[in-house]
Amino acid sequence: MTELSTVAEVLTGTEVDVDQAAVVDGRGTALRILDTAISIIEAHGEAGLRMGDLVDQSRTTVGSVYHFYGSREGVIEAVRAHQFEPVTGANPDGPEAIVQELIDTLELAQPGDDLLDVAATFMARFFEEDTTEHLWQTYEIIGSARLRPGLRHSIASAQGVRNANYARLIELLQEKGMIKPEFNAWTLGVFVQAFANGRLLGLMDESEEFTEDAWAAIVLHFLESILVTP
Repeated sequence: MTELSTVAEVLTGTEVDVDQAAVVDGRGTALRILDTAISIIEAHGEAGLRMGDLVDQSRTTVGSVYHFYGSREGVIEAVRAHQFEPVTGANPDGPEAIVQELIDTLELAQPGDDLLDVAATFMARFFEEDTTEHLWQTYEIIGSARLRPGLRHSIASAQGVRNANYARLIELLQEKGMIKPEFNAWTLGVFVQAFANGRLLGLMDESEEFTEDAWAAIVLHFLESILVTP
């Protein structure tokens, strides 16, 4: 059993042949360490995660940290995997929640509905400060996974869930005759995500003004090209 599988089992309560009270206590300790590490990394980055601070702020021991996460690297991997995960890492007001709300809305759409108007309504919410911070975090996690095979595997699984959700939505809209059928649903779903996440590249370049209106005009033009118009 690896250290990472140990913490996964503690968090889900799947150990066998152990006292249930010990499982509950272990789950609480593991979550407290994880929550503390998340706060530290979000405030100071991965370089700011020091074992002494983590132990003091989580009110635990170095032994517990190593028991549940294996090492400082194991803690970082657990934090990044949690942040990237579509459900548990989602902020109730963050981009994951906005995307899910958009998906729920589009699933109820019917031929004749103005999807461009729906898209424009949701698009403005992606320019909010919290959403931009999430974009930065997403880039950080993907970069962090490059040399961490375990983390890369974890976020690949999470991304697979996102891709499947987008593909399912696009297939549904194609069945309703609202999106042109010649587009591969999975590929189009990935492209739409890249289109949205790429906005950060514009925000990084402070030599040019990057406005919501200019971005929205391009996005809506793209959407017009894939939608079936009456």
